[in-house]
Amino acid sequence: MAAESSKSEAQKIDTMASISSLPNELLLKILSYLPLTQAVATSILSNTWKALCSQFLEDNYSRLAYFDDFALISPRRQKSIRLRRSTSDSDLIIRWIETAITQRQVEILDVSLCLRNVVPLPSSVFTCSTIVVLRLNNVILSNSGSDSDPVSVCLPSLKILHLKSVTFGSLRTVDNLLYSSTKILEDLVLHNISISGCQFVVSCIGSCRSFPKLIRANIDSSIFIPLDSAHNVESFRICPLHYRCFGHNPSTTFKNMVSMEVRYCDCWWEFLDTMMKYTTKLQNLVISKKPGGSFTPWIDHSNPVPKCLSSSLRTCCIKGFDSEEGLTCVLPLAKYIVENGRVLETITISCINQFAKDLINGELLSWQRSSLACQVNIVGGLSG
Repeated sequence: MAAESSKSEAQKIDTMASISSLPNELLLKILSYLPLTQAVATSILSNTWKALCSQFLEDNYSRLAYFDDFALISPRRQKSIRLRRSTSDSDLIIRWIETAITQRQVEILDVSLCLRNVVPLPSSVFTCSTIVVLRLNNVILSNSGSDSDPVSVCLPSLKILHLKSVTFGSLRTVDNLLYSSTKILEDLVLHNISISGCQFVVSCIGSCRSFPKLIRANIDSSIFIPLDSAHNVESFRICPLHYRCFGHNPSTTFKNMVSMEVRYCDCWWEFLDTMMKYTTKLQNLVISKKPGGSFTPWIDHSNPVPKCLSSSLRTCCIKGFDSEEGLTCVLPLAKYIVENGRVLETITISCINQFAKDLINGELLSWQRSSLACQVNIVGGLSG
């Protein structure tokens, strides 16, 4: 009897192993024929099935009447909630988020809407003690307070904050959101932040504050933080247009920064000169052009040569310029970097058209390279 029981158990194990060895595409097809509760229950079998079940739920959101259903039927506590929806049903989104916070003790909340929707986020989002990562994309926050009554924010665990194309009801709410995580924030993205009812707002928020643990920052918004508050960043991506409006320049050394991308939409070249002066360990530099804007010739304002250029810069990429800008902007700048980059390994110039590519190729012969190992790559234009 014991032998038969042991044989039966072995057969079950062999059957499970055989099923698990099937391609994921076929397993997902099998799950689609099961009732939702049974399909989700397979996530307890193994880590493989857990990942498969997560993929299944991503592909079958239409089978969930509300996100509450997922909270009730899921056999495991999901601490990461990602909403990628094209729905215009705000009530549905609100119920999903409320459930994620109240029942899940969620640590990652990622809301990215295909359609730019007005979403009154539950107030619990701004006071959730467990949220470590908050990403909002393409969202209009209709209940995010007003200047006279801003939303109170308390997010003591927040380390990653990404805000892209987000409209707030109050500038003070944005300020409160950043202030609540000042001491522990590690990764910050501010892109296209706006205030409801205001056509265009340019504001530097968080003055006189510091983000001591911030290591990655991406600032491309008319609502931004002071440069000096991000003095510990290792990677910085920035559009300096709005800093120019405020006359902001760094006044402290970015002692940890190794990567920087400056995205231009005007001709404030002095910003690049100053940033290179204050980034003594910079290894990777990207200079890119945003669509539109006007440019003037680049002029060498750095005397002496920045320390990072002579001792640490290894890669440089310049991209998005056309032939006219290549002649007046890109060529003098690229030449300056090549002739002074003593440890430079690669500089890549990406051209919009073939004429710009030919123009820069023709100039290369006259450049004196400070680093014998430096490779100059010209890409873009028409393929040969």
